[in-house]
Amino acid sequence: MRSKSILFTFFAVLLASFLFLKFDVNAARLAEYGSVTHELAAQGTVRTCLSAKVGTIPYEGPKYTRTINITLKGTCGSASGCQCVVCNGENANAAAAKKSNEEVCSRKEEEQSCPNSVRAAGNCDDKWSKRQVNSCKRLQGEIGATASVKAGCKPCNIVSKKNVLGATTGTNVLPPGPVDVEVRELAYIHTPYDFTAVGDLPAVTTGEDLGQGEAVVSGDDKSQKLGLVNFFSEVFNTSVEDLKTQCKSISWDPYGRVFDAQSLEPLAYSEVTLLDNLTKLPVEMKYNLNNDYTGNDGVFNILVEKEGEYQLTVDPLTNHQFIKNPTLSPNWSKIYSDLYSPGLSFFEKTGITTHHDVALQSKGEPYRDAVAEVVPGTLKSENFDKAIVYRGRETFPMAKVCLVEEGTGKIVDKCVNANNIGLFTLSIDKNKVPQKKLILKLKKVDLNDPNLYKNNQKVETLQINSLPSGAGIQDYVFEPILSHIEGYAYDGKGMIMAKANVAVKLKMNDQIFYETTTDDSGFFTIYTNSLPYVEYYLEFTGKDQEKITQTTSEFVKKNEAYIKNEKLDLMKATKNEQSIINPASGKINEIDKNSPSKESLTTKINKSVSTFNFKIVGILLVIFLLFGAVVGMIIYMKKQQTA
Repeated sequence: MRSKSILFTFFAVLLASFLFLKFDVNAARLAEYGSVTHELAAQGTVRTCLSAKVGTIPYEGPKYTRTINITLKGTCGSASGCQCVVCNGENANAAAAKKSNEEVCSRKEEEQSCPNSVRAAGNCDDKWSKRQVNSCKRLQGEIGATASVKAGCKPCNIVSKKNVLGATTGTNVLPPGPVDVEVRELAYIHTPYDFTAVGDLPAVTTGEDLGQGEAVVSGDDKSQKLGLVNFFSEVFNTSVEDLKTQCKSISWDPYGRVFDAQSLEPLAYSEVTLLDNLTKLPVEMKYNLNNDYTGNDGVFNILVEKEGEYQLTVDPLTNHQFIKNPTLSPNWSKIYSDLYSPGLSFFEKTGITTHHDVALQSKGEPYRDAVAEVVPGTLKSENFDKAIVYRGRETFPMAKVCLVEEGTGKIVDKCVNANNIGLFTLSIDKNKVPQKKLILKLKKVDLNDPNLYKNNQKVETLQINSLPSGAGIQDYVFEPILSHIEGYAYDGKGMIMAKANVAVKLKMNDQIFYETTTDDSGFFTIYTNSLPYVEYYLEFTGKDQEKITQTTSEFVKKNEAYIKNEKLDLMKATKNEQSIINPASGKINEIDKNSPSKESLTTKINKSVSTFNFKIVGILLVIFLLFGAVVGMIIYMKKQQTA
């Protein structure tokens, strides 16, 4: 009996040891996973935009996704190397439906949804209603397929590297200096993507101390070090103008646009149908629709299932004709390309997109009722070292885009023109950005004005779809991306919230980025390296578990007196025009290098892998020793029985 008890004890110890180590490993992996978001989105790092160009499409993916190869070029501005980070926006259709499902699919008042030119042509009838219903069915199908697409950031999937400094493929680390890599991503249609190189702050950001004493260095080592110092100084001080050209989102989608041949304005609500080249009849599809309805940007998208020869036919809702040789404005090629005419056939091959813009001839006056509105899910603002970059896409080619300060109506910095497909970037020096909400204003332009094309900018052909919402021109806003937070938490009644939990949550996906608590007076401070570089908001949870959601502009407004009295600038992280020191690091808004939670992603991953491997070895060693002990006990007991 005693022998059995000893044997049972050994087995119990064996099982307990194994389970303890096993769950400890799992906990370590879960903790590691949770730290990635903070690492990729934290302020207090060097961030440089990587220009992206879509290359090959290795294979077809599911219905609403495609796996694509993208070439990234740019610079890694950190001497310790960078992480390649990809961030995706929210799916445009899902974002629009979430914003107002009734607006998208329940047209109760015809006067609000039917454009003036359509109404004048007598087309606001059953034909109009049918278009709305069919368009809504297509929209709802896409929303169902892509509703799980959440905005957020993650490490790039690098498949090849061509960096001049050389680096092995298979890691996500970019070496210092020029970047030339290829990544492979699973891209959802109607979803924008952008890429960034993220690294630690450079040890040397200026050359002020150079030349005060020369070290004796052999060979070319001296010139190389000076070159690197100058390079990192240059990258770290990337100008506002450079950011305008470098920070551009990409989006992948097979598509075309329908437009008025003379006014060049995009035509909404036109039905585009895919025809079989032999039968001239609409193509039979198993999974996808064989037609599409253009949005306010004139865009149509038809996903072809089989390789073969096809044609297109266009049925406009407006007073237009789809004819050969329409009378074209001389400026048409500054906005559109790959013009398609009736009867032209084209070959669709698996994995290769085709592009077809269609010019329609007006039966009367040229169409001028197109609207300029933001494509849902495309707006994004980012806090870089010296500037705030605002990006997005709107529906009208070359539209004038301005940022206006809430309350005063004052234009912040300068207005810009979007490009030919409505993409725009405003890069504004931090010194010019107020601690207030900024309202985005859009204005149509005359597309036949030659002054629009003086810069001879490249004609883009890669874009995403917008919706036939008929919502018209409306305001969109950017919340301030504060670089420092200091003040008091207030509840819904304006009362101080003492000992309340404070959560910094990302606007893109509502994920918690950082948490802290207020003191007995309701006061709290959050330093730069604990704040994200993209838009975020605050959530206060009181002792009674009441949750108060507050935007950054609302926080500034509620703490206006305190901020003014303390002479704080939360955009620049200054007090009395002096940079605020982070007590955790003793440096000006820098990440505490000794803090485990602020280690580089690469270091944390390597440590996690090492720890994981070490624990596996430990488990195996414990199992081996316990197994040996059990075998020894069994042999001992058998000898005792035979004795």
